Amino acid sequence: MVATPMLVKKFPLPLRRFIGDPSNSRLQEAHSEIVRVARATPLGELAASIAHEINQPLGAIVNNGNACLRLLRTKSWSEVREAIAAIVEDANRASGIIARTRAMFNRSAPAKMQLQLQDVVTDALRLAQGDLAENRIIVLTHLGNDLPSVSGDRIQFQEVLLNLMRNAIEAMSQVPDERRVLRLGCQESELNGKPAVLLTVQDRGGGFSPEEAGRVFDAFYTTKPTGMGMGLRSCLSIAEAHGGRLTASLNSDGPGATFRFLLPAVGQHRKRSNHEPN
Repeated sequence: MVATPMLVKKFPLPLRRFIGDPSNSRLQEAHSEIVRVARATPLGELAASIAHEINQPLGAIVNNGNACLRLLRTKSWSEVREAIAAIVEDANRASGIIARTRAMFNRSAPAKMQLQLQDVVTDALRLAQGDLAENRIIVLTHLGNDLPSVSGDRIQFQEVLLNLMRNAIEAMSQVPDERRVLRLGCQESELNGKPAVLLTVQDRGGGFSPEEAGRVFDAFYTTKPTGMGMGLRSCLSIAEAHGGRLTASLNSDGPGATFRFLLPAVGQHRKRSNHEPN
């Protein structure tokens, strides 16, 4: 389909007034309807999802760039090197998102490889360490020992975990410091009667209401004033594209919620070394 630009000239006065006045109620209604229709289409959902995904590494690049400027004034060279390395890593993440988008339109298969979910957790914790420290979050991990591999796109799995971690951080932003505990776990499980690996992300925030429970994964649904409502939707799409599942439930032993990211297992078990977190 080829779009042909429309050239409009010499509006009659009433039409010029309608278009030029943003406070006009009919214009606002028309704009709202356009937004509603765009959001209801797959293309609108796709565009919002891409914008949401790429905004995260770009935001991290800006933050690390500002950190570099501050550190250069103090000549903290080792910290400058760490910040620059983080900038390169986030730039590669953004590049990966663009490459996946191009591959999708070219109908190419996603780049999959065998990997360990525990390693994805380690990568994501490194990328999120600034947000975790700033929000005074205590992180407890139990990453298992001798878990099987999974097959998938490493960057997409990082995006899932980073989204879930940011969701947890925001959920705990209004609770006392002693409740700001984020638990991350990896363990063996089953999916449709076959071996699988389960990644859990548990927070001690306010949880969600029964009304919200059925909508947390809906596109454009958000309870945040500045949110797009695409984070959890993107996570669900990635899980399903890899033959997995993503579910959410309220904690049974206290406040907060737990998200469960379940993926089919492939390959052999790998025993973790004594130098890896657990």
